[in-house]
Amino acid sequence: MHMNRNNCSFEKLVNAYEPMIKKQIRSLNIHSNHDTYYQLGLIGLWEAYERFDPEKGKFSTFAITTVRGKMLSELKKDTKYLEHHHVEDYTTSLTAVDEQALIPLENEIIEAYLTGLNQGERKWVQLGILNGMKIKEIAAQEGTPYETVKSWRKSALRKMRENAVREAQLF
Repeated sequence: MHMNRNNCSFEKLVNAYEPMIKKQIRSLNIHSNHDTYYQLGLIGLWEAYERFDPEKGKFSTFAITTVRGKMLSELKKDTKYLEHHHVEDYTTSLTAVDEQALIPLENEIIEAYLTGLNQGERKWVQLGILNGMKIKEIAAQEGTPYETVKSWRKSALRKMRENAVREAQLF
C-alpha cells in the first residue's frame, strides 16, 4: 500500500528524517564516502516512503530499518570487494558490522524521539526511562538538585510528545 502523497511530500519527509540518516552514518562508523552513504540513506527513505503500510506499524520504525539496511548492504559489498581484491589499506569505515553497528534497533527508534532534547533531558531519558532509575537516584548520582531532575523529566516528556505529534502529522 502506498502512502497518501497528499498528506506528506517526500521533501518534507527528507527534512524530518535527515538527522536520522546522518545518525545511521555515525552509528555505523562510516568515516569516508559520506555522500555515497547519505544518498543510500535517501534511497532507503524513498523505498520506505513507497512501501510503507500503516497497518503494519509506525513509519519511523520502518524508515530506520530500511535506511540502516541499505547502508549495511553497501558496507558488506564494499568489504567483500576489498577482501577479494586484497586492498592493503583497509579503513575502519569499511568494517562490515562492528560493535556500534549492532546497537539495538530500539535505541535507534528512541533516538528519533530525542530530537531537540538538551543534555540534561537526554540524561533523564537514559537514566530514568532506559535504566529505570527514580528522580531521587538520578539527582544523587549526578549531584544535581531533585527539582532540576524533575524539570529535565517534564521538558523531555513535552519535547518527546511534540516529536511524536510532528511525526504523526507527516503521515
